[in-house]
Amino acid sequence: MGEKVTMEKDESFEAEEQRLKTLFGIHEDGTLPAVSDDTLLIYLDFLKKHLVFPMKGSFTEETGPLQSKMHDVVIISLFSDVEEFYGVIICGVSRGINVEIPLLEFDLDNEGNSNYQFLEDYKIWFWNYR
Repeated sequence: MGEKVTMEKDESFEAEEQRLKTLFGIHEDGTLPAVSDDTLLIYLDFLKKHLVFPMKGSFTEETGPLQSKMHDVVIISLFSDVEEFYGVIICGVSRGINVEIPLLEFDLDNEGNSNYQFLEDYKIWFWNYR
């Protein structure tokens, strides 16, 4: 997995922070919660209500030391539970094989897709509040 995602303090950061506070039911002056099993379950519930499936994209598989390979994948659902280290897990099909991968490792093909902002907000929250 990657490093912390950072954004300069501007309108997009403030808009994202407000979306996340709304998701967690936090008042404007409150702070966002840390990643935990409980907060991941809240996020999972939100994603179940808002994501549209299937989603086409890709993920990178580590194949050896400093080696990796990108695979196309079609995501068909969210796994019903979370893992604090990996976060939300997604289920899909890649090369005719069923796969389960962390949502963090999934890259959506189309930035114009209605799911894009939901996925980006999740990734930024997960990396910055661990």
